[in-house]
Amino acid sequence: MTKIGLSKGSLVTARVVKHIIGKGVTVQLSHNKEQHQFGFLPTCEITDDLSGNAVKYISDKSVFAARIIDFDAKGGKPVVSARESVVEEEGWKTIQPTGSSAAFQLADEQRMATGNLRNKILKYGADVALSRGDLAIGYVTNIGKAGCFVQIGHNCSVRAGLNELSDSASFDFATEFPVGRLVVGRIAKVEDTASGQKRFSYSTRQSLVVYGVGCVDRAKLAESDEVEALVMAVAEEKAFAQIKGSYIKLKVKNFPPKSIKAGDQIVASLTKVTKEKLSSTFVKKISKSDEITPE
Repeated sequence: MTKIGLSKGSLVTARVVKHIIGKGVTVQLSHNKEQHQFGFLPTCEITDDLSGNAVKYISDKSVFAARIIDFDAKGGKPVVSARESVVEEEGWKTIQPTGSSAAFQLADEQRMATGNLRNKILKYGADVALSRGDLAIGYVTNIGKAGCFVQIGHNCSVRAGLNELSDSASFDFATEFPVGRLVVGRIAKVEDTASGQKRFSYSTRQSLVVYGVGCVDRAKLAESDEVEALVMAVAEEKAFAQIKGSYIKLKVKNFPPKSIKAGDQIVASLTKVTKEKLSSTFVKKISKSDEITPE
């Protein structure tokens, strides 16, 4: 069926036709009483609410308002958003590319602060919108032996490698990260590709989500500096830790037997700083592994 006079920004009435696992839902769009067309609603564009089951949320509605945000490059099928901030006229005025950046920043500040970057990605595109260390929520779209992919915005999926899903070595990601689950993480790495587009790596490790990524400059570390770190493993009277807010690893010695375990937060004093490794001595424990709250 041909497009029914629709353009980017058009408001339509929609209803769910079919759920496509890991992607979203096919919808029937009504532009007027006589003409209908099929479109696609990605999972990340269903609602602004942090819904753990977005597909059920939208399937429970008989009809709903949606806005055209794009057209599929292959078949020209409309891609729509049912998110409240996009559907509402005032919100769309700031989100659309011609909207004022200052007005958008003011209107979307709270969402961005909590990792909801969907409007920012929709407005500027992922290459401009995202930076290393950004907090970003999204929905798991695919899982495999090497990790999973998470959709955090329109045309933007990020990869979380197996070692970036959890701080725990016993984490069962197949159970904990099913397709469709809402997760929170940080952009851990940004790389340029041969195509000119950027590739984003993602981490859902609690230590990085809570304390950040790239917050510590390794070049500025010196002997005798005290750092806060999270214990990753303990073996043979040595501990291996990661400086909070970074990927920087260090070896920790001279702690009382059985006084610390994986997940504990400690203060350590650096005793050796080279390009290859960091060594330190234990100063004190500042919290237990179970004192990092879900919030």
